[in-house]
Amino acid sequence: MVKRGVPHGVAAIVRGVSDGTKVSDLKQAIVGAGASFFQGAPRDAAAVTLYFSPVFITPDVMLGRKGQSKLKPTDSLALCQLTNNDILYAEWE
Repeated sequence: MVKRGVPHGVAAIVRGVSDGTKVSDLKQAIVGAGASFFQGAPRDAAAVTLYFSPVFITPDVMLGRKGQSKLKPTDSLALCQLTNNDILYAEWE
């Protein structure tokens, strides 16, 4: 997860997701769990942006191509081409 482009060593595992889970649901889960894990956690799902690439690239390269990697809140995980155990990167204001 990153805050304003600064990487943090924090990770969150969201369980109970399926192909039909929306990106907005994941953003809400991050907000709901964030305060328990670290200071500066996002308080509003609208402030969270999730990034993913179906092709492995390093986080710094992916975040450098934010426009191509940014997930739309209304998209399902299947539409984003996510599979089991994929990693998303989260950024917030």
